[in-house]
Amino acid sequence: MCGFVISIGLNSKQDVINSTYSINHRGPDKTSFYFDEYKKIYIGHNRLSILDDKYGRQPFFSDNKK
Repeated sequence: MCGFVISIGLNSKQDVINSTYSINHRGPDKTSFYFDEYKKIYIGHNRLSILDDKYGRQPFFSDNKK
């Protein structure tokens, strides 16, 4: 089971980093982050790799990275 931490405008980037690592048990195979300082959007993700490891990275991006 994977785990997400998302903050929009409320918390600091460090809060999201700390929270994401605190739920590492939800997906210990890969931890990744997305930070948009301008819009104050911070996302942390823990992945549990059962299937589809190659294409299962989070967060997803469109081809133009938006």
